[in-house]
Amino acid sequence: MSATSLQILTLELPNPETNPTGDYHQVNHTYAYESNYPDNIRTLSTNGVASGSDVTGLLYVPTVEDEDCRNASEEYVYNTTRFEDIPRPNSGGNYDLVALAPWLSPNCVQSYLRQARQDPGVQGFLFFLPDSGSGEPPDMNSNEWGLGEGGTWKRQNDYPVYALPGSIATSLLGVSRMYSGNMSSVPFGEELTDTYDPDGYIRLFVDIDTAGSGTQLPSLWIFLLIRRRRIALRRRVANGEVDLEALGIKRLTVPQDILDKMPLYKYGSTGELLPPSAAAAVAANAKEGVEADKLESASSSRPSSPAPDASPTPARRGHRKSRQPQQQSFRPTQMSQPTCAICLDDYVPVSAESEGTTVRELPCHHIFHPECVDAFLKE
Repeated sequence: MSATSLQILTLELPNPETNPTGDYHQVNHTYAYESNYPDNIRTLSTNGVASGSDVTGLLYVPTVEDEDCRNASEEYVYNTTRFEDIPRPNSGGNYDLVALAPWLSPNCVQSYLRQARQDPGVQGFLFFLPDSGSGEPPDMNSNEWGLGEGGTWKRQNDYPVYALPGSIATSLLGVSRMYSGNMSSVPFGEELTDTYDPDGYIRLFVDIDTAGSGTQLPSLWIFLLIRRRRIALRRRVANGEVDLEALGIKRLTVPQDILDKMPLYKYGSTGELLPPSAAAAVAANAKEGVEADKLESASSSRPSSPAPDASPTPARRGHRKSRQPQQQSFRPTQMSQPTCAICLDDYVPVSAESEGTTVRELPCHHIFHPECVDAFLKE
């Protein structure tokens, strides 16, 4: 199960003290750090990797007890995310973790490996040779990875160990510094605090793809993350807490039954809305991409006052024979909206010589050809 690629994402983690029922979310890429490294990752040990599984977890740097090792590492790992900077999940236990550290002296490396065994939740370890450039690290059997004990260190840990090029590791450590504090201190902190709980945490998440996975699908951990995020987003949208455009969701589809409730009428007409049979015909033709040939409507030939009708239309709620007021339509003037903004064709006003163009009016009071806007909203 050798490593084939590395992906970095950004997660929002709830503060268990101020938000004990919250869940984690993947931060939209517009306001977060994301990166993929498709090659130059060296596998040093495959302990603890199940066949078909990726190695995933939150990125952190272990804090070792060896003072000499801490001093030697300081220039590489200062102000990065540490174990104490990661909150505990509300469900109990600990989040999965992936460690990152420089490969220095044998004693220092052993200190890092030992600390990772003690920190709960560690799923893997990423090492790098300082100042090693961007090329692929040395082979796993190289003397560079020797600790003077015959390579037994590879069998002592219950997690896999990988090596990164120095340039990639340096970049990750730099990003870790930016995402080790509170939410307001990270990049796009103002936008993130408007979208998420300001007391939460923004941290980096690592997904190491292994050749033994045999699939391009993300791990179960990612699937669970996506599912929880969708559930939480759906709840927050329903409560009016989330701006969908701020999350990068630009297009929403509209069900047919909702479209049917949006009024249809002849452009320039002040008469009643189209009856159900005509509205259904337009909707059917819009789905096929053509305009209805013939629409029967009392408003198609002349303006008139609303006449009572025995059958209610989608645009009339509570219509009765006793002349209850029908649903009002804004009906833009011919000068204000003379053209369909989708196909750019001009509307033909209803007159004695022309049946006029059938238009659909949206709740925002903009009008379009039904065959244009229906297809746009449904797909």
